[in-house]
Amino acid sequence: MSTPGYFQPFQPLLSANAQKPLGLTVIESRPSNALGRLVHSFIQVRSAQPLVYATIPDALPTFFIGPKQTLCASFVSRVVELPIQAGVDYFGIRFRPGALKALFDVDLNLIGEKVVDALCLGNQNIGSLHHALYHFTSFEQRVAHCESVLGAIPTNGPTEKFADALAIIYSSQGNLGIGSCLAKTLQMSSRQLNRMFREYVGVSAKCFAAVVRAHGVCEYLYGMPKQSLVASSLYGYFDQAHLLNDFKQRFLLSPRPFFERFRSDFYNISET
Repeated sequence: MSTPGYFQPFQPLLSANAQKPLGLTVIESRPSNALGRLVHSFIQVRSAQPLVYATIPDALPTFFIGPKQTLCASFVSRVVELPIQAGVDYFGIRFRPGALKALFDVDLNLIGEKVVDALCLGNQNIGSLHHALYHFTSFEQRVAHCESVLGAIPTNGPTEKFADALAIIYSSQGNLGIGSCLAKTLQMSSRQLNRMFREYVGVSAKCFAAVVRAHGVCEYLYGMPKQSLVASSLYGYFDQAHLLNDFKQRFLLSPRPFFERFRSDFYNISET
């Protein structure tokens, strides 16, 4: 499977503008070349104060791993908020689309767009990742552990056709006709295309592309929240109102107040 490595997920909470005022320490690393076709990156977050950790949808399946629980977000189309404690290392694995099916043989249609307890998925390799991870104290040791567990799993990986579909969606930033353009380019029917995406991602190709587009809009507007009219044209929305409506549905607020949340103490919470 080829690797669409040019896709870079954007998360406002992990940006430099957010880390300092919110007291966040973030470490991130890429996987080995051998694992790069299935894993996008490893990340570790520590907060100096209790915090609501907010992630925007970026179309990457993710494991959110804490000392007591591993949560799996196979695909989400709206912002996800998770409370984290002060002074605790939270580890994350960003997988590439299709990796959960390839590595853990998960029926993604059963998960849908929910965040679920990964240990309930019934795969012993997920248990191996979780149970030993916090025996290690450094980020590098935890990455090495994940590399060891994931690298030992035999996989066939998603098809080249799926990799080609991802590359087209990413290069167009999700702004394309799924039935008329993508399926035709791949020499597939729309039914075959959606069956493939439901198997490897858990949602239709159209839903996947829409999240990639919304993610691009979010990154574009992060530094220019008043440029929604320009963004609506760049990203293929019908008009500015269409873009703003989609933004509010996915991120719960319009652009300017949404991004202000990441530059203030809005996400700080009291210890319980």
